[in-house]
Amino acid sequence: MTLRDEDTIQELLNGEDEAWSAVRAWVGKVINASRFGPALRDHQEDLTQQVLMKVLASLRADKFAGRASLKTYIYEIAKNTCIDQIREKYRKQRGSSIEDLNCELASADENPYGHLLQMERHQRLAEAMRHAAPACRKLWVMIFQEKFSYREIAAQMDTTEGAVKQNVFRCNRRLMDWLKPAGVKKEGP
Repeated sequence: MTLRDEDTIQELLNGEDEAWSAVRAWVGKVINASRFGPALRDHQEDLTQQVLMKVLASLRADKFAGRASLKTYIYEIAKNTCIDQIREKYRKQRGSSIEDLNCELASADENPYGHLLQMERHQRLAEAMRHAAPACRKLWVMIFQEKFSYREIAAQMDTTEGAVKQNVFRCNRRLMDWLKPAGVKKEGP
């Protein structure tokens, strides 16, 4: 940790406006970044306040270890808060379940054969999903619909991230085996 970071932390903890203005500017750059800006346009002020509260709580709890600069540390808090907000927004928008696979997969410019092929793939996937173990379906819902991270899934299932990754790998492999056309042998060892 640099001497300047230590000074800035002390100024933030003392509530000095100039220090908080600098932090607010750093946070604003993250929230307005091209990759977050459009998705979070309506929530910028709320997000800024959330980040500032998290920064203050983190500094009061002495969680800043100084392995990176204070600006980088605050950037990471802001980035993760934006990602969490986008996940939450996405979860609220998604109302359908994984069992409801009646979406239109064919594009407008494809030929009738392509449309039939797409429908057949859709039916095979729906059939495979119906035959998948309930634990696999639960994992897929958490990953693809609820957009949970492996860490969040591990916490909910009271297991480790490694165990979650292994279960996802096994479920995906079983799904691929189910979808594989008959007579096709697996390559490799």
